Amino acid sequence: KAYVQPVYNVLQIVVCSYMVIGLMPQVDVLGGNPFGLVGVTATFREKPLGGNFSVTANRGRKKWFSMRRYGGYGAFRRAVLQRCKWVGAPVPDDDELRHRYQQWARDNETRLRRHGLEP
Repeated sequence: KAYVQPVYNVLQIVVCSYMVIGLMPQVDVLGGNPFGLVGVTATFREKPLGGNFSVTANRGRKKWFSMRRYGGYGAFRRAVLQRCKWVGAPVPDDDELRHRYQQWARDNETRLRRHGLEP
């Protein structure tokens, strides 16, 4: 275990870094992640009406950022920053984050509005 965990951590850093700088595809087909960022997902709820961006990392870490509280892009940005902090990856620039979020928001505009959220 002492050998496996450091190798796993380095692998996470490398994969997240490649995705952040755009060297991997923007859509994770196998994982269904539209952002191309490992560990960042959008979830919606009916009661109370709204949505969150959740972020996960190794050892069961998980955190949610409310779209209602921070706005869609604000919640997404916080989730990505948290993920990069947890895995020690470089933080993407704001233009790259905005591009990824806006593309996702266009594809999910109806869903966002149905949950009382602005794209």
